[in-house]
Amino acid sequence: MEGLKQLLSRKTRFIPRTQAQALAALSEGIVDESVFIWKAVNIHPVFEEPWDLGEVERLLSKEDLDLETTLLLMTIFERLIRNPDKELALFAAESINAVEQRRSKRIQKLRAAGSKDLARELRELGMICFARPVLKNFYLSEALAALRSSRDRGEGSDERDEALEIGILIDLHRIDEAKTCLTEAVAAHPADRKLRLLAAKERFARRDFRGVACAFGTAAAVAADAAVAVAADAAAAADAAVAAETGADGEYEALRSFWSGGRPCNE
Repeated sequence: MEGLKQLLSRKTRFIPRTQAQALAALSEGIVDESVFIWKAVNIHPVFEEPWDLGEVERLLSKEDLDLETTLLLMTIFERLIRNPDKELALFAAESINAVEQRRSKRIQKLRAAGSKDLARELRELGMICFARPVLKNFYLSEALAALRSSRDRGEGSDERDEALEIGILIDLHRIDEAKTCLTEAVAAHPADRKLRLLAAKERFARRDFRGVACAFGTAAAVAADAAVAVAADAAAAADAAVAAETGADGEYEALRSFWSGGRPCNE
């Protein structure tokens, strides 16, 4: 008896690897509707074991991979590189090298152009090298130097640059320095929610878990105040405050409650 895949693809014996391939093959008459339906409803997340190496390789071939996807791929490769199967370990090692080479080429172009994006790209490469602390710290230090060099050249600095610098300092475990920069940045931009979230990250790095709860509580209050501030009248302000508390910004309050064990947190 034929297996499921052979049965479904008996028209041409072509088995599409992705939903897009199945749709294209159906439109060209290469496969039956049953093949498209089978592929559409049988989805296995690429980042769950057992890994679909064909899909992993397809993702790796994309030149414009975002950081989150790249980090997930690197997690897979770092696990595969310790696999007893030498071919799988070699595939993982070559894939890690390909990711790093692609990022390095991008960095070289940004450095040659004197781009302000150089620091951000260097930090991302440092994050990608999470399994190799020495290399990670090297790229993070380079990112910090590039960011400060850009500022020293008078190229200006905004909230995003300040947040980037603080994030790098936390990643480098230079917590006291990060706290100093954070205090100055929050004083200059008190309504910046990203800075408030960085405050939670800085306190987590100190293992000050109640401080984490307080930081999330402040972020929730800032979000609610911002929502109320944009309202046109009293009724709209009340609706905006409720929306801030129960909608996306209400996530901060949920995080505060989690880290504080449901207890109130005053700072």
